[in-house]
Amino acid sequence: MSLTSEEVNFLVYRYLLESGFIHSAFAFGHESLITKSSIDGSKVIPGALISFIQKGLQFVEVETHVNEDGTETICDGTFSAIEPHKCNIKSKRRIFDPYAADSFEDNIFGSQEASSDEVMYLRGHSNIVCSCSWHPNQPVLASGSGDATVRIWRTSKLSRGNDEHVDKKAKTEDKLVVINIPAKKQEDSSQPSDSMVVSLKWNSSGSFLATGTYDGKVHTWTANGQRAQVLDRHRAPISAIKWSPSDDRVLTASFDKSVILWNASTGAVENTFAYHQGAITDIDWKDETTFAMCSIDRTISVCSTKSTSTPEAKLEGHAADINMIKWIGSSNLASCSDDSTIKIWNAKTKSCVQDFTQHTREVCAIDWANSGQLARFIYRTVFPGSISIA
Repeated sequence: MSLTSEEVNFLVYRYLLESGFIHSAFAFGHESLITKSSIDGSKVIPGALISFIQKGLQFVEVETHVNEDGTETICDGTFSAIEPHKCNIKSKRRIFDPYAADSFEDNIFGSQEASSDEVMYLRGHSNIVCSCSWHPNQPVLASGSGDATVRIWRTSKLSRGNDEHVDKKAKTEDKLVVINIPAKKQEDSSQPSDSMVVSLKWNSSGSFLATGTYDGKVHTWTANGQRAQVLDRHRAPISAIKWSPSDDRVLTASFDKSVILWNASTGAVENTFAYHQGAITDIDWKDETTFAMCSIDRTISVCSTKSTSTPEAKLEGHAADINMIKWIGSSNLASCSDDSTIKIWNAKTKSCVQDFTQHTREVCAIDWANSGQLARFIYRTVFPGSISIA
């Protein structure tokens, strides 16, 4: 970024004109030779000088109050372009760090941190890890990556049922299978690979794994890595994959604003659902014939597999992108959003019955515990090429 004296003089000249100081502007323009400048005044936005000064003050305020230890000083002192700032400190608060490797903090729920002895590192991917899915019956984890591979890892030393410590020195040999996604030659290295695995999901028996890639293709695989079906209809990255409760059908959601219902055995399209104005971010089955989808258009649709004309219900109330939805019981649906809230909906009455507003940042994932309690998550960024299991 560069800022020349000519540009500064022009902004001052424009400010004088916009403020009605015509004579001052005339004198300043001739003395600073702005009248001979090559700057195209039609491309300079009105009020540009004041806008830049205000943004500069905002930057100085952030620079003054954000500390190296990740805290922010809460101060009610004013900032001025003339007088030096005097801090009137009220308190300090921890700022959530999305790039923290081992911990995160939410202002309401506090800090959670795993010690190095409680973490297993599975190494082998050569690019960012985009998605993971636990096998339903075995200590096996499938991971999808930007390196166009799916790795199926055996984590037999990891116990998810208790607090037993795990071996943090797990080796690459612990993986069972490496699946290579068919990839085209990438001409533009700055763009994500078409074969980046952005979503994956085991079926309920663990006999098949479905993977979705950046180019909109879905593949189904046997547990030993043999390709079963190629589901090719979407025209944008796959955002979510869900098997039906019977495993007979597969739902896929995409950034192309559609959800497609596939026959898992034949790979045939049974129905296409397009009810939203923005990308679909998640889908979830309620039962064999009913599911829900959510979108960045801030709405949720409750749908029947038997009809594509209109959704059975439309749920509205979030103020930002909806990231995830999760059914519990016959009518209750939970959703989380970038508006920092979690909502519980009654699909029958089409109303929000409970609203959780305690979070201070975007809520990226939710899940129901066996007891019916709701677990809420703020995602951490995972280091490229590795998976952390805590």
